[in-house]
Amino acid sequence: MTIPEDPLAQAAFIMSTGKMIRDRTLRLQSCHVEQKTSRVKFSELTMAQSIAIMAIKEHEPMSVNELASHLSVSAPSASAMVDRLVDRHLLTRETDPADRRKVIIRLSPEAMDDYNNIYNVISQDFLNLVDKVGPETARKWCEVLVEVKKVILTEPLAKPHSSEKKGAGK
Repeated sequence: MTIPEDPLAQAAFIMSTGKMIRDRTLRLQSCHVEQKTSRVKFSELTMAQSIAIMAIKEHEPMSVNELASHLSVSAPSASAMVDRLVDRHLLTRETDPADRRKVIIRLSPEAMDDYNNIYNVISQDFLNLVDKVGPETARKWCEVLVEVKKVILTEPLAKPHSSEKKGAGK
């Protein structure tokens, strides 16, 4: 397999490889859930709910407003999603001891156990992948991802370009 030289082809290659990694991770998660080792119903979550669970796990404790901001949805939409996930025993809601007006959300103990089990399965798969590509390639991959992470964390999200120019046809 050759590395593309053209920036557009490079971008397409990076996107398609990222999609392969995402799809592999989702398949591992699905396989784990199908093995009936999961006490909570991760398999019944919508994609938005799965993304919310991952965001909460990564940033917990967090408020509903913080979740809404992270997901780029309105606070009422995030609150409704949290309500559904609390009803399904995937999240807990508690008053922030530092600010009693603020409600914080976390993964429930049952969801945390299942999340950790799924995380371990996926981590083992990545460990196998790192082993197969070898230490030098794994080190280079990490170096590249450090740079990608810096850009993602410091640059605003690019807005899609419109195919039509403003004022065209006037």
